[in-house]
Amino acid sequence: MMDFAHVHGVPLFPSPGGNVYFVHASGSSTVSGRDIDRPLSTIDAAINQCTAASATRIGTDFIYVLPGHTETIAAANGFDLDVAGVEILGLGRGALRPTLTLGSSTAAATAVGANGTALANILYIAAIDSLATCLDIDATTGFLGVALEFRDASSIGIVDTIDLADEVDIHLKDIRFEELDTGIGQSCILGTTPNRLVIDGCVADKDAQTGLIELGNATQCRIINNWLETTATEDLAIVGGSSITGWVDNNKIRLADDAANITECITVSANWQLGRNWVVNADGERALEHNGTQSTD
Repeated sequence: MMDFAHVHGVPLFPSPGGNVYFVHASGSSTVSGRDIDRPLSTIDAAINQCTAASATRIGTDFIYVLPGHTETIAAANGFDLDVAGVEILGLGRGALRPTLTLGSSTAAATAVGANGTALANILYIAAIDSLATCLDIDATTGFLGVALEFRDASSIGIVDTIDLADEVDIHLKDIRFEELDTGIGQSCILGTTPNRLVIDGCVADKDAQTGLIELGNATQCRIINNWLETTATEDLAIVGGSSITGWVDNNKIRLADDAANITECITVSANWQLGRNWVVNADGERALEHNGTQSTD
């Protein structure tokens, strides 16, 4: 079992005073889910049992998704994390992690629709081509996503894997995007005007035609310590609008081939700061520092 107190260095554990629920596919949708030996059968069933956090309620509710849990998501809002303060932790390593298979419809997705929530250690598998998104973060302040993994296949692509629109205080940490399909992928993380966004320690491999991380005019964002590989000829890794603000620092970027221009892989805006980011064009080559404008002494 995983350390309940921390997931990849991030605290995530039941709050004193809150309720704890358990989920496994072998369970039932009609039990309370409070007993580990009698779990609820779906994540959505557990969310529906939870009580929203508030200034007058002591504690927040917590959901453990047990090792080996499998679930098929067939429609939009296959589950919606729409109860404030709820945290969901998947237990297990490798193949024992809870696994969500998204298919039947290109709209199949999970959603986050409440403030102050968290989702950790879940494996997402795309099972239909041109899947619009896997995780739709909507109308939300204060979401934490950590140790999630998203996969597609050579003939099954995801358009925009995480869609966070204009949300506030979103923290995405140690998330992995292993997306092998070519010709359909637009981005791993898509935003329009998110505020106080942190993307830290993520690993991405995708044929991303509009940017692995595409943020529009985000404000006060921090894009740090990520390993990003695009196989698309557009050679776009971190993309922002003309008024984007924040920091881009210590990212390692791999482009498609030696024809790529490393200047283009990070949008250079007058309003955000570039630390030291490293770019390589091909296997077996030494990375160059991204050639944004250097500050004067």
